[in-house]
Amino acid sequence: MDSRLRVFLPVLEDSGRVVGMVTDRDLFIALGTTIIRDVSERRQIEDQLRAVQEKYIHELELRNREAEHANKLKTEFLSNMSHELRSAAPHVIGFAELLAEETEGPLSEKQNAS
Repeated sequence: MDSRLRVFLPVLEDSGRVVGMVTDRDLFIALGTTIIRDVSERRQIEDQLRAVQEKYIHELELRNREAEHANKLKTEFLSNMSHELRSAAPHVIGFAELLAEETEGPLSEKQNAS
């Protein structure tokens, strides 16, 4: 009896279904028998799929950079506008208070209406 460890390999149909098993010894004995499977169509499909994936990944990265840039511009705009509004507000309020005090004389009807 041979005490070596045996390796069992599946025998597959084209669909991938296992139809049998062979041992490493069986393969050694059947050296003259070779199973060849044309995988060129599968490789071509895999290459096409890889190309489509790369295209969509590139497109997604581009859109992401555009969104990040737009977000940066929005943040800068809001920051600037906030500063502009805050810096002008005290002046407007101060001028309104001066007018309300009527230190330079009474307001006209038109000024009071506003």
